[in-house]
Order: sequence, then C-alpha cells, then structure tokens
Amino acid sequence: MDKIVDIYNLILHSNTLNFAVFLTIVILIFKKVDVPTILESMCNKIKQAIENSEKDKKQAQENKSQAIKSAENTEKEIDNINSVANDKVRILKEQITQDANSKIASIKNNANRILDFEEKSLTSIMISNIGLKSVETAQNQILREISQNEGLHYKFIDDSIDELSKAVINDIY
Repeated sequence: MDKIVDIYNLILHSNTLNFAVFLTIVILIFKKVDVPTILESMCNKIKQAIENSEKDKKQAQENKSQAIKSAENTEKEIDNINSVANDKVRILKEQITQDANSKIASIKNNANRILDFEEKSLTSIMISNIGLKSVETAQNQILREISQNEGLHYKFIDDSIDELSKAVINDIY
C-alpha cells in the first residue's frame, strides 16, 4: 500500500497532473462561456477605442493649429489696439486742451468786461462826485462874491430873469 500512496503522491505532486486538471478546467470554461464572442467583442472595443483616440488626436491637432494661427495674429492685434488707444488718447488730449483754452479765453473776456464795466462805473461815480463838488464849489464861490458885492446880486437876478424870459418866449412861439 505504500506504493500506492507513493504513486498517488507522485501523481498528485506532478506538474503533468496539475496541468491536465488546469487544462480540463479551462476547456470546461471555454465550453460554458462563449470565448470567441467575448474576444470579438473585446477586439471591437479596442478597435473603437483606437478609432476614437485617432479622432481625438486629429481634433487636438486641428485645435492646436487653430490656436497657433490665432496666436500669430495676437501681436498685430495688440499693436492695433495700442495704436487705436494712442490715437484716442491724443484726440482726447487735444479736445481737453482746446476746451481748456476756450474756457480760459472766455474767463479772460468775462473778467475784462467786468473790469471795464467797473472802471466805467467808478469813472461815472467819480465824474458825478466831481461834478457835484464843482457845482457846490461854484455855488459857494458865487454866493461869496454876491455877499461881498451887492451889485453882482442884482445883476445875477436880472440875468436870470432875462434867461427865463427867453426860455418862456421861445417855448410859447
């Protein structure tokens, strides 16, 4: 019996038996499971993944070339934007300068007119005051001379009556 046990152990531990058992299990699995269909399905999925990756690669290359084309014009666009901005700044500066100059001229004109008006007003007031003072001085002088010389008093009255007569006669006729 020892020999049977030895043979049994030998068969049990041999690679051939293990391989045979493994092969039998694999054959049974292949018979139960439709391996060709699974393999075909896996192949189709791999092909589809490859095709999708090719499409994505082409799309990425197109996007890259569009981005490069877009980036090529970026310098020109920046230059154009800077040029337009500089033109607008220059025009705005000129407008501000013109507006400021016209406002300064307007303020100067208004100030000159106000000064002229005030000067004329002061001159008029001074002339009026001088005229009043002159009349007062003349009146005082006449009164002094009349008080000193009575003959002048009568002569002044006669001259006044003559002047009134001429004025009344001229207005009536």
